[in-house]
Amino acid sequence: MAIGTVFTDLDGTLLEPDATLSESAVAAVERLRRRRVPLVLLTSKSERELRVFLERCSAAAGSFENGAGIVVAGRRELLPAALPVDLLRAGLERLGASAGLALRPLDALPEPEALAATGLPREALPAALERGYDLPFLAPEGAAQALRAAVGELPGLALTRGGRFWHLSGRHDKADAFRALVTRLPAPRPVAGLGDAENDAGFLALCDVAVVVPPASGESRLAGLLPAARVAPAPGGAGWASAVDSLLEEDGP
Repeated sequence: MAIGTVFTDLDGTLLEPDATLSESAVAAVERLRRRRVPLVLLTSKSERELRVFLERCSAAAGSFENGAGIVVAGRRELLPAALPVDLLRAGLERLGASAGLALRPLDALPEPEALAATGLPREALPAALERGYDLPFLAPEGAAQALRAAVGELPGLALTRGGRFWHLSGRHDKADAFRALVTRLPAPRPVAGLGDAENDAGFLALCDVAVVVPPASGESRLAGLLPAARVAPAPGGAGWASAVDSLLEEDGP
């Protein structure tokens, strides 16, 4: 199978816990570039963060804030379901009240706690907080059922779960961004997709080959959602690079 395009998540997939690229990941990205296989980034990160990694990875395009918008050839396009963050803050208050839970948005955490929760160095935190259309938050353990029941009572809002945070947004996700990007890019088939968290399931289901990058500890919830997916042999950039190399080896020399 000659892979035509690679779509990938960033946090917990291509990136290390501190949001850096490992040597093995850098080398695999370079191999994709040499083989002229377009790389597309789908992330819950902010637009500002996405643009940094588009440049670092020589990526063809990407999406930010769980499909709120896409960036192609340097130009931003918001998707129709994106909602401004002020509306999401009000929605988070209603969600917490309805579920009977204390929900803590990322940008309200004290800096030491925000750094610990994101795994980012201090200089990278401002870009992570610069969000317009997606609200990451922390919830108590075991809150999933109550949150999912409560969000159904909030018209126009959607709940997704990433590797580190829950996210409240408009009714958009990475699958919406995937569909938008394949209509605007030269994105040859077959398409391979790589991800690590539940919010990657939608776009991975649209790919010809789906690869789950496992967490460093514990079981992968994503693998349970996509039983037909391949599983990378290691977490983070090492597993991502190994999976990409396997895909390229299937292409032949």
